[in-house]
Amino acid sequence: MRKSNKKGFTIVELVIVIAIIAILAAVLIPTFAGLIKKANTSADIQGCREMNTFLAVNEVTAGKNIVDVYTALEEGGMDAKDYTPLSSDTYYYWDSELNRVLYTDKNKNVIYPEEYKDVKSKDDDPTNGHQWYSLNGKIDTSNATVEIPSDAPGTETTLAAASAADLVKIAEYVRKYQSQLNTPNEPKTIVINITGNMNLNGADIAFTEGNTNTNTNVTINGNHNTITGLYISDKHSGLGYSGDGTSGNNYGGAMFGYAKNLTVTDLTIDSAVVGSYNTKQTAIFASHVT
Repeated sequence: MRKSNKKGFTIVELVIVIAIIAILAAVLIPTFAGLIKKANTSADIQGCREMNTFLAVNEVTAGKNIVDVYTALEEGGMDAKDYTPLSSDTYYYWDSELNRVLYTDKNKNVIYPEEYKDVKSKDDDPTNGHQWYSLNGKIDTSNATVEIPSDAPGTETTLAAASAADLVKIAEYVRKYQSQLNTPNEPKTIVINITGNMNLNGADIAFTEGNTNTNTNVTINGNHNTITGLYISDKHSGLGYSGDGTSGNNYGGAMFGYAKNLTVTDLTIDSAVVGSYNTKQTAIFASHVT
């Protein structure tokens, strides 16, 4: 019998192969990431182009609002899921003066259409800016400065909002602990101090949702400030009652789905859109108050 003498890879050779693979990965991964980003941006722009083409063909008359736009786009087969761009840190906004969808970066600089690159939102340019509404109800909150508690709301929790990003972060915090606010024997109190004028640009605000009795006292101190561009969608609907006391009618939505006591002082709400044309009732601050 002939003895075969097979030689395997040495450790040095394996290290060299691994090093070569690592170098190729370091070179190719950024290239692939760049190609994916370009593809996503191209798809986002195409989506924006299609929405604007449909809006141009089906021009809505004066008095239009974001609900008209949702309705028009849905008739064109453009569902809500299509309103979220594929590229990170980019957004779709509907410009209420132009009746066009704008594709922007997180700083609200218009990427597309190019003819609107100089257009600014009203909160960035109060004099010449336009009122925008986020198509997916989301805005950038990376610049929020509010200090959010690390645990659930206590017996009384006071939070201050100086900007739209702050108010959205506060709403996310309260909604996160909504189930823990349902304490029949120990009512909770949420106090929100509005410390500056803010433009929500169509951000979909909800502190608590649905028909759950959270047994919460709510106080919103406006301090003579204005909230502009508020949008509350149907998904935050709360429990209503018909004339004979029968429950079952849903409100179009509200900041708080259910509140025990509600107090709002010195606050102006401007350019708000609440609910849709399909709901029987709507509310801004609370769907149901005991």
